[in-house]
Amino acid sequence: MYRGELAVLLIIISIKGCLLGQTTFNKTYDFSHGIDQVYAVTTINDGYILVGSGYGNEVGAFFDIKIKYAKIDYEGNLVWQKFIGAPDTNFFVYPKSSIATLDGNVIFCGSRQSLTTSEIHLIKINSTTGDTIFMKRFDNDDEIYGLQVRELNDGSLIILGYDSNDSFAFFFIKTTPDGQFVWDKRYGTTTEGYPTEFNIVDDTIYTVNGNYLCAPEGYWIRRMDSNGNVISTNYFNGDCVGNGLKSETEGYYGAGAYYSVPPYQTFSYRTDADGNVLWHYETSIDMDTLEYEQLFPDIVKELPNGDLIVAGYYSSNYLGSYIGLISKINIEGVAYWERFYTATPDPSDDNIIYDIDFCIDGGYILAGSAFGAEESEGQNFWALKLDSVGCLIPGCDTLDINITEYQYNVGNIEVYPNPVLESAIVRINLNSASSVNEVNYTVSDITGRIIYKSINCASTRKSNEISFTIFKNDLQSGVLALKLYTRGYLIGYTKFVVE
Repeated sequence: MYRGELAVLLIIISIKGCLLGQTTFNKTYDFSHGIDQVYAVTTINDGYILVGSGYGNEVGAFFDIKIKYAKIDYEGNLVWQKFIGAPDTNFFVYPKSSIATLDGNVIFCGSRQSLTTSEIHLIKINSTTGDTIFMKRFDNDDEIYGLQVRELNDGSLIILGYDSNDSFAFFFIKTTPDGQFVWDKRYGTTTEGYPTEFNIVDDTIYTVNGNYLCAPEGYWIRRMDSNGNVISTNYFNGDCVGNGLKSETEGYYGAGAYYSVPPYQTFSYRTDADGNVLWHYETSIDMDTLEYEQLFPDIVKELPNGDLIVAGYYSSNYLGSYIGLISKINIEGVAYWERFYTATPDPSDDNIIYDIDFCIDGGYILAGSAFGAEESEGQNFWALKLDSVGCLIPGCDTLDINITEYQYNVGNIEVYPNPVLESAIVRINLNSASSVNEVNYTVSDITGRIIYKSINCASTRKSNEISFTIFKNDLQSGVLALKLYTRGYLIGYTKFVVE
């Protein structure tokens, strides 16, 4: 599907607010019992293309990294699988590396690395069959890596890359529509970190990148014409922005991280028209509750009205297990809703989201890596298709709850009195084996907007019960949803009414 057609469909569906006919699914896909990750997902006219890399037995030794890609239909059924690999060679791609081209096919870039060389690969495939249309190699420097490819209005291609052994921050390569080299140009200095994504608006190229490890705090915004000539370069002090995209409405949006002091929590942001950061979005998760201290809401896509869809993952406990997350936030950085997902009911497995794309039915397709139900398969491609309110099971938005419920040995949850007049006691009945000793909570309205988030909730445990008080002055009237967390886990939810 052409990008313009997809944008029009998104606008129409957004206006109608129609949820009818939105397919959802939650599936993993195995490649020869390997260890695999999806780094990019692209919507096409009859399904989705998943692009990633991983170990496996397809060719060469198991630990030779292969590029792997697959097609699934709109219901999540596997159509075909392909790979690129060679003995004693590593092929890999980075997040958000693929796009649908103007002619309806798919192109992605990656890297090929042997013991002595590194080069960029540009690969275009037929979106129907998966057959290779062309594969081009660029070795114009010694240690170069291809991050992303984007398309100009005439079909020419721009590849973003970086060199780990030279005195500049990043470079662009331009090719013809069939992948023939046109030019390469370099930008910045080694004090800058390279941008991990870029976009093209009306044939103008935009990049945002921060200083390396945000030392010192500050970031760069550059505009280039279609020939790579710099139109403007602006430097901004005082923020750890890492990458960004030009907004279709105003300013820029993207992700950053709180360097240079661990734990390096990431965030999403938006700027004003001049490029000044307006706000950070960090999700409702309290970093202090995460024993492994990893929170990465750093995949950001913009809807036509300026709302942002944010995706990523976080570590739920000291074992380093990961849970996928998705949020929808408005142009002011306020969340409409926030949801968490895993591929299986077991939250101890890794469930990492690396990319997201918009679907023609108004929903969202998320992709990453997760373990399937069969232990022998290892880590698989993971695709999660949600409806336009972020639900896997239709109707989850009425309470803004997770679909995967982590009970954590928790029994009934009571709010008394309910309806709440001035204040109410929340009692959590625990099973005798429960290790829960303290909780935090969020309260949301029926649209999913978070209206209150506890910080160091004054909860007390007595025997097999934890209780705390909520106050009407912190809330609003109506039907509300209460979600309870401990150590980063969602342990339960209930609804209540405020008069």
